[in-house]
Amino acid sequence: MVTSIFLALCNVTKIDAMNNFNIKAKNNGRFFDPEELNYRADQKNLHLSDTPTTLYSAIQDFISTLQPEIIIHTGDLADDIKLEHNPQHLQRYSRSIKPFLEMLEESSARELYIVPGNHDSVDVLSHHTGRTKLIKEGDTILSGNSTLG
Repeated sequence: MVTSIFLALCNVTKIDAMNNFNIKAKNNGRFFDPEELNYRADQKNLHLSDTPTTLYSAIQDFISTLQPEIIIHTGDLADDIKLEHNPQHLQRYSRSIKPFLEMLEESSARELYIVPGNHDSVDVLSHHTGRTKLIKEGDTILSGNSTLG
């Protein structure tokens, strides 16, 4: 069995009976972590998207607690920089995402994927990633008995 968790950035709801959770940020910059997730023996897949740099440490704590097997980030790694609208902030973007990517790569996740968003730089992502796979929007991920995408 696979549990899918989508980390959104604003209340928690278990969104369906198929073990899919939607985790949202509290106003204090932390995430509400439903305790039942920590004790599940099934595979946990974590979906991140639109992550502001101000929540990187909360995301790190959440990942350390949850210990997902697969992490998929679907773009806008430094969502507060809005690189598409502010290309002059490319260096700031690079400095901001580097420790975040290092944290992801040092996590216990078996597989890491990033689908770059419109506010990301593929060149910068490629420079700062090692084991993380950069994939295109619409690509399918095959992992064990699971197909994601």
